[in-house]
Amino acid sequence: MAALEAEEGGGGMQGGGGGPGEGPRLLFDVKAGHFTVNLGNTREILTGLKYVAAHYNAINTPEKCMDGTRVNIIKDLIAQLTSAPDSIRLVMLSGVAGSGKSTIAKTVATILAEEKNTLAASFFFSRDHTDRNNINHLAMTLAMQLADYSPGFQTHLIELLEKGGAGIFHTEPHLQFQKLVVGILEKLPPCSKPWVICLDALDECGEDRGQIFLRWLSDSIAQIPAHIRFFLTGRPDVPSYLKFDTLLSLVHRVVLDEIEPSIVQGDIHLYVQQSLNGANWITRHPWKIQEKQAEEITTRANGLFVFAATFTLPQESVDDLLDGETLTDLHDLYLRIVNYAIPLAPHRDRPPGTFGLPESGGVA
Repeated sequence: MAALEAEEGGGGMQGGGGGPGEGPRLLFDVKAGHFTVNLGNTREILTGLKYVAAHYNAINTPEKCMDGTRVNIIKDLIAQLTSAPDSIRLVMLSGVAGSGKSTIAKTVATILAEEKNTLAASFFFSRDHTDRNNINHLAMTLAMQLADYSPGFQTHLIELLEKGGAGIFHTEPHLQFQKLVVGILEKLPPCSKPWVICLDALDECGEDRGQIFLRWLSDSIAQIPAHIRFFLTGRPDVPSYLKFDTLLSLVHRVVLDEIEPSIVQGDIHLYVQQSLNGANWITRHPWKIQEKQAEEITTRANGLFVFAATFTLPQESVDDLLDGETLTDLHDLYLRIVNYAIPLAPHRDRPPGTFGLPESGGVA
């Protein structure tokens, strides 16, 4: 690209300072006839941020909700997160394990990012991944995403990193959150459009189950501009940490366990029908789930989407699971599936109902 750096007095406009380590440079593209920003230096500075792939569409994040399910919940969450700035600063979605919190969070985050352009940053915690089962990488990951979302945030972030050097990369997570996220957000001008920061599965971000982050947020919420909203999810104990906190008056709660059971059952029934319609696998013989089977799976799920999701297997597996002994909970279902996948030889001393597994949990 044929380009000239804009200098003071040279073209009526001054560049961004330039020089090694001094941020972006404003260049004039001779052929194109307009100014451009040289981001090479910017990217070099930002590479020091030790961020992880934890955004809403990263690998090993949950699937989205199936079309036609969870419709009213998703609409309510989107409405709360995108309405004009008011006293609501947090939207908290909670529910027991297996109730579908993360799939809802993934769906909401996708809509906010790809349709509303209001998802500023996201972090999906997971106890199964070492870089996402704690808060050590949270601040730098959010800062990197916010810099990608907002040029203004990026400018302030680069200034901070230039002045402070690499020292901030080695400080403790709370200080990183204050400097790299809160301190920069505080400098931004008011905005009429909400920005949403989504944090899924707070109960999986360490042994404290989200209490540390909620304390950080409580201490800094007054500094964060009113157009920034937080969408948080977790098991039922997570909202209880706000019982006597300043955040309590700023939160809109959605409790999956309090939703009308008939609505949840309807969603699960649709999910089972769609998942087991015969189009999701190749079998030797055409097969499609029967209505009676769909109803039985829905009833046994008892409001837990994970139960129904675990049941979405080929015909022989579904028949075997339904025809066996009554399944009382997820534990029984998982044992039945393991026994089906890895059948063990009969044992004359094995009591009935153990599904082929010894009491010790070892291999027979």
